[in-house]
Amino acid sequence: MKKDSNAQYWYGIGMVLIVLSFLGFLIYLIYTLIVKASNNEFSNVALIQTLFSLFFTVVIGTLLSKNLDKRNARQSEIYKIKVDVAEKFVLVGTLLLMDPDNEEGNKTLLNLQIRTKLFFKDDVLTHMNQFMKTKEQTEFDHIVDLMRKEII
Repeated sequence: MKKDSNAQYWYGIGMVLIVLSFLGFLIYLIYTLIVKASNNEFSNVALIQTLFSLFFTVVIGTLLSKNLDKRNARQSEIYKIKVDVAEKFVLVGTLLLMDPDNEEGNKTLLNLQIRTKLFFKDDVLTHMNQFMKTKEQTEFDHIVDLMRKEII
């Protein structure tokens, strides 16, 4: 346990040093830009080009990172829903394998088929319909394998 706390301590110190060195470098760049602009070492066009490139780099980088975060969040939610549907199917399917005439299990399976249609491929829904009719172990195992392939 002590070894882990030492590693976290050094990691924190390292990250603080990296951030401080980055800020120092940024201040140095701004300082040299001001000095060169005051000494007329480069033209106004170069200064304007530098400011525009900095501004557009920041704006485009921000937009791209926000879009990437949004896409990753959406994929993460879809993954969670797929896992939830698969877990519920295993529970309901097991219940229906033990008692095929269970009315509550059949209703729950019908509700799961709606979510399956939205988030899984049509092949899974087709096999779920077949399982609803036959209630066989082989069909159940086949659906679980199909769901596992889509989740993993």
